[in-house]
Order: sequence, then C-alpha cells, then structure tokens
Amino acid sequence: MSLPRPPRCWNGQHGWEEWNSLNKMADDTNGKSPDHYCTDCTPEYQAQMKAAGRCEHPEVKFVQIVERYRRRARKETKTNSLRGVHSEKAGD
Repeated sequence: MSLPRPPRCWNGQHGWEEWNSLNKMADDTNGKSPDHYCTDCTPEYQAQMKAAGRCEHPEVKFVQIVERYRRRARKETKTNSLRGVHSEKAGD
C-alpha cells in the first residue's frame, strides 16, 4: 500500500513515513490509510499551522483525555493530556 501524501501541516516526508510505520506496527489502522493524524496534534501547533495557512482541518477541537478502567468499580481519571478530534466527534 502506498502512502497518501502528507498533510500540509507535516514537516517532511521522513517523519510522515515514520508516523505511518508506527501506526502500522501498533496495528492501529486496520489495513487502511491512517487519517487520524489530528489526534496527535496540539492546540499550539494547530494555531501555528492555521496562521501559516497549513492546517487542513481547522475544525478539529481538543478534548481532555480521560482514562477509564474497572477494578471493583468503574473509575475515570482526567489527565492533563489533550487529543484532537473532528468537531462532529467531540461529544464522544
């Protein structure tokens, strides 16, 4: 499978190939071309790319990552980390 072109926000072909390779090793793509690179973005980088006219998905919002696990009772822990989500999925 050949890689799609890197998004405009990406700095360099080598990094794009490496990111895709890591996704493949993590088996995170189900054999499909990954399109979730915005998940790894940050609000600061998005702002830089918007200012430079290089953000292809300015609709992406950033939500706090919540860790959910179950031992005796379901527990949720809010982290200090954010992930990018397309705005129609932000409520998920």
